Amino acid sequence: MTLVLGAGNFTVTAGGFSIGGIGTATIAALGLYQLLGIGRPREVSRTAAQPSDPTLH
Repeated sequence: MTLVLGAGNFTVTAGGFSIGGIGTATIAALGLYQLLGIGRPREVSRTAAQPSDPTLH
C-alpha cells in the first residue's frame, strides 16, 4: 500500500500545506505500523527492570 502511494506520487493537501510522494508514503507506513501493532504485547527489557549492582558504586 505505501509503495503504491510513493510510486504514484499521491499528494495530500490540507489548507496551504501539501505533502506528496515519499512523504505521504512515509506517513502512511508509520500509521499502518501503529495500527497493525494494536493488541500485540509489549516486551519489557529485563536489564532495565533490575536495579543496578550495588558493588559497582
